Amino acid sequence: MQYDLIILDAGHGGSDSGAISNGVMEKRIVLRWVLVLRFILELRGCKVRLVRDGDFYESPLAKAQKANAIAEEEGAENPLFISFHNNKYDKTSANGLENFVHSSASVETILLARNIAVELVKRFSILGPLRQESGSPYPGVKMRNFTVLSKTDMPAILLEIGFISNVPERNFINDPAQDNLIADVIADQICAGQANGVEIVIDEEESTLNTERDDCEELLAEVTAICNSLGWQADKLREILNK
Repeated sequence: MQYDLIILDAGHGGSDSGAISNGVMEKRIVLRWVLVLRFILELRGCKVRLVRDGDFYESPLAKAQKANAIAEEEGAENPLFISFHNNKYDKTSANGLENFVHSSASVETILLARNIAVELVKRFSILGPLRQESGSPYPGVKMRNFTVLSKTDMPAILLEIGFISNVPERNFINDPAQDNLIADVIADQICAGQANGVEIVIDEEESTLNTERDDCEELLAEVTAICNSLGWQADKLREILNK
């Protein structure tokens, strides 16, 4: 399916830090990912809106309702909602990647969740193995009726990428240098090979990527400002995004 609106949610936020391990907070990691993924998707011609674009808290129900309101406001006919999270367990050896969909999710939504999981582990073996329900034919996918999945009026996926309690995985997902690579894999699966308004012009001497967006620098400046407000290395983020 070609989605006409991608709604991204960075899990937790504000007073709710999500999983914490050795001072590393889930809410900060997933916000970085969402900001970078928005940038990549918009460069590919996708329309993207964020549920959380700063360090503030909204309940899962409020987030689902906000996503529904955004979809209605945009007049979207085929919206997609994705919520980003990290995992945590008492045993530091716990590892792997798992994505969640609602029990009533369509096969298409399940396959998208599966493809994101499979491609992330294929690209970054440190995020493996794929965790799944016993007997399920869909590696990396579990069914749960989480609020952000059950109360959103659109296909919805909750991504649990990396165990923040596992030292190697924590070091990997907490490294801003990996953000662009992780987001690019996810963007590939969302776009599913569709051009989505992006024209690729190939010349013998050089290749250029043309989009209808004239405000990419403005968007990058916005991302940088948010990163600065949260104490992140904005210069490093700019360097990564410009590669």
